[in-house]
Amino acid sequence: MDGSRSDILLCFPPAGGGPSFFAPWSGASSVFDVAPLDLPGKEKLLFEEPFDTVPRLARAILPAAITAVADRRRITLFGHCFGAIVAYELARLLEVECPTRELVLFASGSAAPGEIPWTRAADLPDEGLLNQVGLNAGEPQSIPEDPELRELILPALRADVTAHESYEPPADPLASCSVVTVRGERDALVDAEAAGRWRDFTTGRFGSFELPGSHMYLTEQWGPLMAHMEKELGGSA
Repeated sequence: MDGSRSDILLCFPPAGGGPSFFAPWSGASSVFDVAPLDLPGKEKLLFEEPFDTVPRLARAILPAAITAVADRRRITLFGHCFGAIVAYELARLLEVECPTRELVLFASGSAAPGEIPWTRAADLPDEGLLNQVGLNAGEPQSIPEDPELRELILPALRADVTAHESYEPPADPLASCSVVTVRGERDALVDAEAAGRWRDFTTGRFGSFELPGSHMYLTEQWGPLMAHMEKELGGSA
């Protein structure tokens, strides 16, 4: 990462995803450095125990986040679906640890914290969990068929789904960072009203925009998404 830039983008994938979810974004922005954090139970940390609550996960990755943002005056976070909730909880912690920094949160494909507007999957058996997560995302074909690969991803996926579905946001204090919601225009999982209720979870600036596509719009629209985020940040640091 280039420390001369003043912005860093901490990235958090949807349930079951790891840092490689954001591999196409690397080096694609002139405004911020893309920095997906390593998460327990995934990729480099595959054999670490995943966390099944959002607060515990956020606290666990806080030290790495603080290190990553050490020389940046503005901290930008991006999370998709489950990742948006993790990013929100981490933003609240960073507001305490880095009180002089400007924080901006992009909450993508996510209903407001505490809302689960889809069929719950955490208590389903393994096969049911995998199938329901794919159906919820509108991409059932995204679940791997290889049994060994399924066994590898299941612990982290179940922990993520459990953490998401059990998350209860604290009533006070609210976050004070700017929050910008993003969704696919045809997202049948998270409608505009559910995304709009994010405005109730910050005392800071609230904004929103939409891009073509469904719930997983960002897999194809990451270029326009990045351009919109740069525009929201003022085009330059």
